[in-house]
Amino acid sequence: MNGLMVLDLEEAGRVAGRASRDGTRGRSEAVAAWVDYARSGGEGDGQRLLWAAHQRSLHSALEAARGLLAGEDPVEQAFATVVVRVVDAAADRREPTDTATLAEMTRRLYPDHYPVTPEHLDGLRAALAAVATGAGGGRSPGGTNA
Repeated sequence: MNGLMVLDLEEAGRVAGRASRDGTRGRSEAVAAWVDYARSGGEGDGQRLLWAAHQRSLHSALEAARGLLAGEDPVEQAFATVVVRVVDAAADRREPTDTATLAEMTRRLYPDHYPVTPEHLDGLRAALAAVATGAGGGRSPGGTNA
C-alpha cells in the first residue's frame, strides 16, 4: 500500500506545479486529492485535505492490491484489516498529523515484530478494545506495547 501511495505522491508532485496553470490534477482521484493538498500549502483546510488525500491513496491501493492480500496468511489479512480500521478512525476524527500522538499510539499498540503472529493479533485487538473503552495502559498480551 505504501508503495502505491508513494507513486501517487510522486505524480502529485509533478502535477502540482502544472495544476495551477492548466487545471491538470492527475490520473486518479488519489493524485488529484494530493494535488489539492499541495496547492493548499497545508493552510486553512489543510488537515482535512491531507487526510482526504491519504485515505484516497490508501483505499485505491487496497483495491489494487486485493489479490495480493488474498494470498496472505489469514492472520496477516486480519492484521491488515485492523490496521486499516485504526487509520480510518484516525482520519474520520481528523487526528492532527503535526504532533507525536499518532506515532505514540503506533508504538503502544502495534506488535513488536513482523510478521504478526496470532498472539500478536489477539494482543492488538485487546489493546484497541482497551483504548476504545478508556482502559488502556501497560503492556498488552501478545507482545503489543499498549
